[in-house]
Amino acid sequence: MKLSGDYLTLPKLGKVYCKVSRIPEGEFKSVTVSMTQGGEFYASCLFDEGKDKPELSKEGKAVGIDLGITHFAITSEGTKHGNPKHYGKGLIRSSTLPTSKPEISAGRLRSLRPIWVRVTSFWLEK
Repeated sequence: MKLSGDYLTLPKLGKVYCKVSRIPEGEFKSVTVSMTQGGEFYASCLFDEGKDKPELSKEGKAVGIDLGITHFAITSEGTKHGNPKHYGKGLIRSSTLPTSKPEISAGRLRSLRPIWVRVTSFWLEK
């Protein structure tokens, strides 16, 4: 496996043309090739930059967080944070209320308006 320029060298396929989104740095570890439903192939490359893991900070306190059903989050200090789904119920209900309808519908107004007929000629039979 090797990435050089616009070509990715794969073990069983050889050189394959590719579009590189950004220039990688470090050692090439692995590649995952996947196909979409549209038939397009994508290669996901894993590189090791060689940097060490950051050290843990010993200056502050660590806080544990427990996610629950009745309360969204409970910290190890005992503070409880409410469930956000309950906060939005009032907003959801107010947006789903029916809008004020006119007292008379448009069809009823059409039937009530006067109909004007121009009479051009008429006969009276005796």
